[in-house]
Amino acid sequence: MRVLTAYGAGAAVNLAAGLLPSPVRDGSRRLRAGAVAASMCALAIPFFLDAPPVFRAVQAAVFGTLFCRVVEIARAPWCYGRRERIARMLLVHDTRLMKPVPRSLPIGALLAGTIFLISGILVFDASARFAPPTLPYALAGWPRWLTAAAGSYLLIEGISGILIAALRPFGWEHEAVQRSPVLSRTLAEFWGLRWNRVIGRLLRRNCFEPLARRGAPMLGVLLAFAVSGLLHFYLVLPAAGLVPAIWMGSFFAVHGILCLVETRLAVRRWPAVAGHAFVVAAFVATIPLFSEPLLRCFKR
Repeated sequence: MRVLTAYGAGAAVNLAAGLLPSPVRDGSRRLRAGAVAASMCALAIPFFLDAPPVFRAVQAAVFGTLFCRVVEIARAPWCYGRRERIARMLLVHDTRLMKPVPRSLPIGALLAGTIFLISGILVFDASARFAPPTLPYALAGWPRWLTAAAGSYLLIEGISGILIAALRPFGWEHEAVQRSPVLSRTLAEFWGLRWNRVIGRLLRRNCFEPLARRGAPMLGVLLAFAVSGLLHFYLVLPAAGLVPAIWMGSFFAVHGILCLVETRLAVRRWPAVAGHAFVVAAFVATIPLFSEPLLRCFKR
């Protein structure tokens, strides 16, 4: 009940914040700033929630995403009507990736998503049994971190598949959130085109594109990864503490730098096998910084 009450309070604050900015170009800047400030207040809720770490982490993930959406609305409130703002505050889906379709019940997609979800839960749960919590890059932790990464991949595939399929009975279709990330030949392809397109699109539109249009695409890449790192830092902080949160933020900072390195190396021009090897090597080299804090968020 405490978890639901806290979530309801945070969702209500963000809904009000999303509706606050005037939908005209010359609307009050105070209203736009007030919307961002109100949503920022909701970010404190997971730190005061008396619940297991996993619930605090999930709430932080939700409120962090909603905060980004409020900021996106506040940047250009004239681009979002009232109904779309409500949908963006109440749904995890991206309204700009949705379109109306005839209603149907996609049993196959729901079944596939459920299989991925259950498999991910089992694999992720098993990863915690390989070794106790340890410092990143300790030798004993590698089976734990690699298995957790595999479980996380399956979980995201399952959750995104179920959420997309769940829209069809209501007459809506959502573009794929995951586009076979394992096929990525570069890190830029993985993060920008294939992995979690809901968050990826948000970061691209609000971090990368504004700077790219000003002739600074590299700074746009770094800003996108910095914001992603802060989001994941915030996700871990109320659930596992400061040091694991720093590890998680460092994972995204390193990947931002690696994206610039692969541009210099022209990895996208490499043979497919070499490109895949580069992506795999980058993830294996950095996965302790991601898996260890994530596992600590889901500790019993």
